Amino acid sequence: MTSTQPNAYDKADDNKKNIISQDSPSTTSAAPTTKRTAIKIGGMHCAGCVSAIQGYVSDLPGISKIEVNLANEKATLEYDESKVRFDAIEKAIEEVGYKVVYEKLRLAIGGISDSSDAERLEQNLSHLEGIKRPSENQLIFVEF
Repeated sequence: MTSTQPNAYDKADDNKKNIISQDSPSTTSAAPTTKRTAIKIGGMHCAGCVSAIQGYVSDLPGISKIEVNLANEKATLEYDESKVRFDAIEKAIEEVGYKVVYEKLRLAIGGISDSSDAERLEQNLSHLEGIKRPSENQLIFVEF
């Protein structure tokens, strides 16, 4: 008799209902707003990884298209923002055993005279789409 170990996809599938119920917007009358984005994914090493990510993420409500490319370690997807938020997609990728990788950019900003200027700049940057985490200082590090 052989026993099979559950893989990351099986374990993640058990948690998918939690992701959907916790992170999906509850608006039902909103017009569809299709969003296109590319996500860099870390930890993939074979075609099985690609299949696991595509299969798991495509089952989320609002995902209309997902293509995962092993060679460039990116997923391109289209989704309805009124049905699924980006953080739910990111959480789903992590649940199946992979990591969303963010780029970092270092900017030298002149004219910052005190900490309140730096705080205002950080607040304004954090509200921009695609900015994951800005850091305040005279050198600004932006993770996106």
